[in-house]
Amino acid sequence: MSEEGYGGLLTNRPLQDNELFQVRIDKLLDKYSTSLGIGVTRQDLKTTDYTAWMMCGTKMLYNNQLYESGSVTKKDYGPNLRKL
Repeated sequence: MSEEGYGGLLTNRPLQDNELFQVRIDKLLDKYSTSLGIGVTRQDLKTTDYTAWMMCGTKMLYNNQLYESGSVTKKDYGPNLRKL
């Protein structure tokens, strides 16, 4: 990846009710100034533009802030993913 912000990785199917998912990080790159984000979305990714999927129906932990539909809802929430 030569640019930041285009490394989204999503499941190939919807999560089931009460299903948990696990993220494993094998390697971090110093090349980018931004952090890793981990989250879930209600969007149907077959019909949603990649750049718009974070803005509606998405919860994401980015750095150490929790975002809901593109807005910060909690600061200092958990570990800072940038420091992993």
